[in-house]
Amino acid sequence: MFLCLSSGTRARYRQDVLRALAMPLGTELQFRYDLKWIAPRIRDRLSDRTPVGIQALIAYVDQSDKSRTPELVPCRFATVVDMQSHGTTASLLLTLKEFGFAESLTAFRNELQAVSAGTIPSWKQDQTIQGFYWIDLGQEPRTVVKTTNFVDWEKIVGQIAGRADFQGEGCFYTTKLVELRGAKTIPLTPEQRVYKLGSGRQFEFHIYHFHPIDVPPGTALSFTSASDWLKFTTNTSIAFDSRYDLKRVRLRVGYPSTQEFSVITITCSKPSTGDSGFQFDLPIQISGTFWRTLGFGAAIGVLLAAQQIFAVWNNPNLPSKNAVVSTIASLIIGLVTGVLATFGLRKPV
Repeated sequence: MFLCLSSGTRARYRQDVLRALAMPLGTELQFRYDLKWIAPRIRDRLSDRTPVGIQALIAYVDQSDKSRTPELVPCRFATVVDMQSHGTTASLLLTLKEFGFAESLTAFRNELQAVSAGTIPSWKQDQTIQGFYWIDLGQEPRTVVKTTNFVDWEKIVGQIAGRADFQGEGCFYTTKLVELRGAKTIPLTPEQRVYKLGSGRQFEFHIYHFHPIDVPPGTALSFTSASDWLKFTTNTSIAFDSRYDLKRVRLRVGYPSTQEFSVITITCSKPSTGDSGFQFDLPIQISGTFWRTLGFGAAIGVLLAAQQIFAVWNNPNLPSKNAVVSTIASLIIGLVTGVLATFGLRKPV
């Protein structure tokens, strides 16, 4: 099992911790590391794709106080999708799984210190950091439990929110996408890295946000889509105006004639503090309705041709042979016109 650490020394690192807590089950999160922070055992295997599929544990490392031993907070389990080096850096693509919760952070760090042979981050005498942030543990920690329970998720937030790196942070939330089928809701997970949304159907995001003390003023979540075939039928901007709440954002999918790939972007921001917040994209695939569109166009074509065909057969001066030819021609022209009009004039929702 890999241990993937993210500190609070830079905004992007802190945001990766927030993403790990916010993104839905089955979505993908990418980490980046300088090669010097990757354990040699992993550096030697970066060109070997065999680790793909291995399990990983994402954790936050608190280095905000140099007088204290860096403390580790587990956040999320994941599965490795891809790993590769780029010059002096490397990237790691992870599919997010259950949350990871450790009741005792001291026991968790002690276990990792032992199984990593003392290579987790620590302070040197000159107060510079030593150790690695991407480590192969070789086994799953016993001091961490896998969970999808909101109670445990809240406890993880409680272990992180009060730290210096996250002072003034209000974007602690978790997201789920469901399909609405009458009175039922069907939870969705990505298939082959994308959410597959059926045309003409309705979906809903469930957003649960929580802060153990209080949410900073101005914290808000917004939803945008790059596809004209997605229409949000509720407000796309929701304020975190209480310490905890469950909110919903609903959308409806149109009827594109061909399959379409796009993204839904979720952004959390704090305008009152000037913080741009963080965002992530959810890849989506909207199913095409080629045959439905074709049938609709054919029906329009028949209706367009019907009037002329009726006039032809009610003309006593027109020979039967000519009537047949006119009927076929009218029908072909009507069908072509109807289909072209339908495909060419398709409008988004």
